[in-house]
Amino acid sequence: MDKPIYNLKVGDMISTDHGFGVIIKITSTKYWYQVAIRNDALSGAHDGFEHAISRKEFWNMIENKEKFNNVTIHYTSDMRYRRKRKAIEM
Repeated sequence: MDKPIYNLKVGDMISTDHGFGVIIKITSTKYWYQVAIRNDALSGAHDGFEHAISRKEFWNMIENKEKFNNVTIHYTSDMRYRRKRKAIEM
């Protein structure tokens, strides 16, 4: 991976080939996100519902992003108090 990967904060965006989502809540076991834009048959309709994904599953998707619709993270402009992800956690 060329860019360093940092921990997630509320407000970060996740993008895939299917659309964008925004992190709205972080718990000890899950990342909660809301779909902002969908690029599928619904032609960009807003989903409006909260979805959750386990942290382990999320970092597995980032590690193997080619298999999982090119998942990428877009960080907010405020990068204070961020730590790089450890290789063990991924």
